[in-house]
Amino acid sequence: MSLFGQKYRAKWFFWFLIVYSTLMLTAIPVGTLLGIGLLIFLIVKRKEFFAPTSPVTSV
Repeated sequence: MSLFGQKYRAKWFFWFLIVYSTLMLTAIPVGTLLGIGLLIFLIVKRKEFFAPTSPVTSV
């Protein structure tokens, strides 16, 4: 849910999913398809993982 529902995504989560999807590529045939799909999704959405966060200011 956090991958699709929210716009906040942590940098560590991006790298975890890169490693996970790479490992999924070895599980032929279903894992390969899921791994490729996840890698494509991560490449397309990578700017959301590395977007600068706005500083919180207190009044």
